[in-house]
Amino acid sequence: MKRILTLVLATSIAALAACSGRTTIPEPGSNAALARPAQPDVTCNVAGFWYFMGSCDRANLTSAGGTFALAPYRSIGFTLTLGKNTAAGKDTFFFSDATGKGDISGLNGTSKFEPYSTKGCFTGFTCPGSVVVYFSNINKGKEVGLLGASSAAITDQKGLAGKTLCFPAVATPNGWIPDTAIGVKPNARAFTIKYPADKLFLPTGQLVVAYACM
Repeated sequence: MKRILTLVLATSIAALAACSGRTTIPEPGSNAALARPAQPDVTCNVAGFWYFMGSCDRANLTSAGGTFALAPYRSIGFTLTLGKNTAAGKDTFFFSDATGKGDISGLNGTSKFEPYSTKGCFTGFTCPGSVVVYFSNINKGKEVGLLGASSAAITDQKGLAGKTLCFPAVATPNGWIPDTAIGVKPNARAFTIKYPADKLFLPTGQLVVAYACM
């Protein structure tokens, strides 16, 4: 089942990326966390992709991986740690987050953003829980495979509504695919999702993950 889900995710994410537009790659920036701006950071407002108006960081990724921390946004913190990977040289990525409460706009190709919900779930899956944060990665280079374990650490200083299980769900052109198998029980304000090497890759285009709790 694990391998089947991985193949479904890979096929679906690749299809989503194929629908995306293309723009010129800006000069690489720092991978240090950016301070939260008073207004939405337009750095991550890239033509042809959904615009996540929360925290934003334009960062370089090398084959060694690294840790990328977004500044707190609406009480939520997000830190992505990527393991060893297939990045060739220095690739530029646009990391950003949003809550889905009026802070996601634009089109991915010609598609509007569909929030995580039972209604928007991929056929054959159920989509339980409620979203804590949406994460977006825009990859303007080649697809990057992860060879080492990676993780996503989420904190909410106001406290998490879900107490039983927190897990990721990936957006695809045909609906959301949750992965409760790698879900974890949160503490009051934080949880960390650990991705095995074969559970995550960074496609060309836009990867969107909803982190939900129930």
